[in-house]
Amino acid sequence: MGRFLKTVTGVITIAAAAFSSPSQRIESEAMQTSGSAGTIAGGVPFSGVRFYANNDRASASVSLPAVPGRYRFIVRGASTSSAAAGLSLYLDNTRAGGLSFTGQTPSLCTLTVDVSAAPSTLALVLETDNGSNDTDADYVDISHAGEIPPPPARNAPPRGECRPVQRHKKHVQRHP
Repeated sequence: MGRFLKTVTGVITIAAAAFSSPSQRIESEAMQTSGSAGTIAGGVPFSGVRFYANNDRASASVSLPAVPGRYRFIVRGASTSSAAAGLSLYLDNTRAGGLSFTGQTPSLCTLTVDVSAAPSTLALVLETDNGSNDTDADYVDISHAGEIPPPPARNAPPRGECRPVQRHKKHVQRHP
């Protein structure tokens, strides 16, 4: 009985590994900071990096195993006030998208990005500072979300039911 369970468990483990998306986490406090960005400790709201002014940056080396491919980047962050605080996510020197955290309670922001060439660096950059708050970042989770879907075929017929447009003559009644 014990041998049977080991075999079944082994098969399940192999199947799960074959179909699950590999994931990696980059803790922001382990990232290289520049500008006035610096690490925050003490868990308020978490240990991580605080971005104070535009062009503050935290970066790290990254290795994406399946390129080209679609990747999901989940960033946990917060604002230091009730005003929205933003960050941009860069892969090498290309902006992948923007993130926005509203309020001091940590929240998750997700970007799904089609990656066609293997980047070597991931960076979080503050570009929207207006002086009303600072931005805190805790971590970046990266997971492979599948293959990049093919573009739609050229001259592909539209989806759904299509009917030709019928033109009707307007009937106008004239009164004497």
